[in-house]
Amino acid sequence: MSQKSRKSAALARQSHAVHDQAAHARNRAIAEFERGNVAPLQSMCDELAHNRPTDPFYFNGMGNLALRRGEFEQAADWFRRGIALHPDDGVLHANLASVYADLHRNREAYEHAKRAT
Repeated sequence: MSQKSRKSAALARQSHAVHDQAAHARNRAIAEFERGNVAPLQSMCDELAHNRPTDPFYFNGMGNLALRRGEFEQAADWFRRGIALHPDDGVLHANLASVYADLHRNREAYEHAKRAT
């Protein structure tokens, strides 16, 4: 294996390890949020706002935090903003469909539920 190939392989391993760490942190924040602890998700969203402000997880997280506070229109706004940047993200569409259903905006809920699948 050439030195260039070894460096490429090492970079690929590092990238994979960083991705795994990020996925683990997100899963941990989601699990805590589901148990009622919003602090890890809020912290992760704050970090994403500064480092990766177009990450779909940022918009989902902020929308879910707004929902937890009972701010349905604010949550819908976060999900819509995420969809504007990531129109094929099924999770954003599913979350927006759920908010619209809660707001009795059934036609819009149906349209986003279709896009979520």
